Amino acid sequence: MSYSETAGVLKLDDSLKIGAGAERACYVHPLDPRLCVKVRYVDRTNSRRTRLITHITAS
Repeated sequence: MSYSETAGVLKLDDSLKIGAGAERACYVHPLDPRLCVKVRYVDRTNSRRTRLITHITAS
């Protein structure tokens, strides 16, 4: 099955997870193990940015 056959949607689960940082999680590409997929944490990134701005403006 190719990427185009999945209508552009990749199904990722924890078994494919390589690691995670403060802003993104990284997964092995399910159809091509030579590639990785990085997924951004939308809510976590926004709250981190808000805390940083709040800290800077409070100083």
